[in-house]
Amino acid sequence: MILGKAHIERLIASNRIIENYAPSLSEDNPAKIDLRLGGKCSLTSRENEIIDLSEDDTIKIKPNDLFLYQTFEKVNMPNDIAGHLSLKMRHTARGLLMSNQTQIDPGYNNYLFGMLYNLSDTDIEIKHGEPIVTLELYQTDNAPGATYSGKMARISFEEFCRRKFGTSLGKQSVKLESTIGEIAELKGLVNKTSEENDKRLNRLMTFVWLATICLMILSAVIAIIAVKPDAEVARLSVQMEYQQQILSRLQKKLELESLNTSPTSPEPGINGVDNENNNIADAAEAAPAQAVE
Repeated sequence: MILGKAHIERLIASNRIIENYAPSLSEDNPAKIDLRLGGKCSLTSRENEIIDLSEDDTIKIKPNDLFLYQTFEKVNMPNDIAGHLSLKMRHTARGLLMSNQTQIDPGYNNYLFGMLYNLSDTDIEIKHGEPIVTLELYQTDNAPGATYSGKMARISFEEFCRRKFGTSLGKQSVKLESTIGEIAELKGLVNKTSEENDKRLNRLMTFVWLATICLMILSAVIAIIAVKPDAEVARLSVQMEYQQQILSRLQKKLELESLNTSPTSPEPGINGVDNENNNIADAAEAAPAQAVE
């Protein structure tokens, strides 16, 4: 049988079933009472460091993080009363999921400890003293002495946090964010390297282009230098050939003149030879130039 609010409040007044209870917080709940966030909590993303909260303090639960908490109220369950915890709907709507501590056995005397996962993609804030879970109480038919004797009734919140809860989604999220950051950094490095390689390639292509131009110019100069001596030799060869022809003609003329000339006669032959020599010399100077062209 589920106990109503009036029955619960009578138990609180007579047996102090719940310590530090605030009746005003549960005015709208006819069959359950609200329990608040206490002064101790922890986050697995912070290596389960114990966080002490005082009045008006707020704890921020990051996405995918595991939040460990202790209630502000302490419960002292009678031997014939059991309890059931559930997360308040407004926290569920924000993306919190309660993962354990739903059953409270008869005879349990301690604060209540719980774990909440933030499954949303935003930070969720909870204030110290804010209602976080609701408690329903049930009448049982346990025989006297059949009470809870487990370790949870004797441990402190610090001991609870030292338990191994495995790798939380928060840690995985931190690792993932770190990996994403490393990937982004590596991508930036790759882009920077690619830009530097493009600049080096452009400089190399410019150097190759300039080297090709220089080689073309050098080849043209070498060709000009190689052709010029051949033309000069050809011109000199033609000129020498004409000079030889001139010398041969002059020699023949002198021989003829020496045979036909007497001692008393005038020397027109010599003048004629000189005139012809001048004409032949002028022709020799012009002929090589025409041959070269």
